Amino acid sequence: MLYNNSYNFYNRRFIFSSYILNQILASEK
Repeated sequence: MLYNNSYNFYNRRFIFSSYILNQILASEK
């Protein structure tokens, strides 16, 4: 349970950071 919880946390964090990167790249075009 604890492992699954931390996995979801890092997964969300990864999706969030990749979303931020996409926003930055899109604004530079």
